Amino acid sequence: MSIKLTENAVREIKQIVSSQEMDIDKTFVRIGIQSMGCSGPSYAFGLDEETDEQDVLLEQDSIKIVYDKEYSELLSNITIDYATLEDASGFVFNNPLKVLKSGCNSGSSNSGGCCGGGSCSS
Repeated sequence: MSIKLTENAVREIKQIVSSQEMDIDKTFVRIGIQSMGCSGPSYAFGLDEETDEQDVLLEQDSIKIVYDKEYSELLSNITIDYATLEDASGFVFNNPLKVLKSGCNSGSSNSGGCCGGGSCSS
């Protein structure tokens, strides 16, 4: 299990932590799964100053990354980058695994699955 941060992501996280006058040694980047859709998970990303017993802790370049162990499979081997485009910028999650919830990987516009206009909740 690994989560990797690109140099751009590391630089941006350190800048955000500094601008919010937080202590990098006591601040965690919390990663999670916000929801599941037809194209896979939608990720949650934020700063936290607390952890609990369900959390897995990783560290890269003085940045502590935490996530709930229930998301281990969905977060396995992701790379987090920070991208700046012409009209937007933000953190980008690149997941080599295209993990989909049951029922979301099949469906055409007439199938009634989430890709056909239905919901994808479990």
